[in-house]
Amino acid sequence: MRIAIAHQPNPELSSIFRAARVERMVETLADALAQLAGGDTLVVNKIAELGDSLVSIIKGVATLRDRGIALDVLSGPGTAYNSGPLGGNVAVAAIIKLLDVEQEIAATTRAPLTAGRPRPRGRKGGRRSQMTADQIMAASTMMAGRTMPVIEISAALGVTRAQIYRHVAPDGELRPAGRKVVDAAAAAMRE
Repeated sequence: MRIAIAHQPNPELSSIFRAARVERMVETLADALAQLAGGDTLVVNKIAELGDSLVSIIKGVATLRDRGIALDVLSGPGTAYNSGPLGGNVAVAAIIKLLDVEQEIAATTRAPLTAGRPRPRGRKGGRRSQMTADQIMAASTMMAGRTMPVIEISAALGVTRAQIYRHVAPDGELRPAGRKVVDAAAAAMRE
């Protein structure tokens, strides 16, 4: 049986699939896999119809190979891949090798992050605050007293309005980001 994936069927695509001797069209890979068995063929207009990322495409091809389902790609990248014995096996081998390389890259990228020194207690990483504890307290005092507009406060402190609002609420109360910087500065002074 030959089944095609057609996310958005149209007359032109239907005629292409008829020429490729497709017996039935479905909308998703999952629908196709539910209807296909070993020895059947999945026909796609473009290889991208198997998934939305390289990894999902590779996994889709690997699933087809494992279930003994042939794949015919009619246009775009991957047209060299077809159900022929040489082309199909070489393409599957190349795609599976790409998946192995991707997993190896992911593992080697994560390894230095997990193998390094343990993080100090309470430290979660990330970018440091652009405002110091003194600047945050000054902004909090000025905003609570409503003595000047935020644009003037930001100019006086040398930071942006967004940075002020990230750390201090309009009524002068400290927000979680501001509280975190002030508490960290207080803890550093105690040590």
